[in-house]
Amino acid sequence: MSLKIKHAYVLLALGPILFFQNCGSDYAASSLYVDNGTGTYNSQDCISAVVDCGPKSEFLLVSIDTQDPLVLPIADTFYVISGRCNTGNYPEHSITYEVRNAVGTRVLNQVMQGMCLSGRYQFNLPLNALASNQNLSLLVTITGIDDQGRTFTSTQAGGSARIDFFRQ
Repeated sequence: MSLKIKHAYVLLALGPILFFQNCGSDYAASSLYVDNGTGTYNSQDCISAVVDCGPKSEFLLVSIDTQDPLVLPIADTFYVISGRCNTGNYPEHSITYEVRNAVGTRVLNQVMQGMCLSGRYQFNLPLNALASNQNLSLLVTITGIDDQGRTFTSTQAGGSARIDFFRQ
């Protein structure tokens, strides 16, 4: 058998493997966030940077970069909340925050569109709208929005993040 025919057989055998994309749920969305050595994260904010598998709710991710619990001085009028996020390859997304008091009553909330940029988000939490000397919790959630305007939340635990705080 000639060398060209042998090479053709090898290419036919390996060809499908070379073009395979693993779009299964075994891929960990958190692996998209690799510290580049400067304390910041790379610019991959959605799974399409790795493979193009279409929107996947299991890849929606949000985290909060602050200590838990948090004590906020009464003199502060706002507190900067930031963290990591992943849009799950949805064409649109929203990040929602809500603050609840110790008995679970919502005392503050806001929905923000398109806040996840380069795998990070940031917003100012207005503290002057909150009473002092009470235990509060902050819940941040990311929602994917498809081309038809349908909303999707994460099927995994990483689609929302929560911290407790006290304003004194």
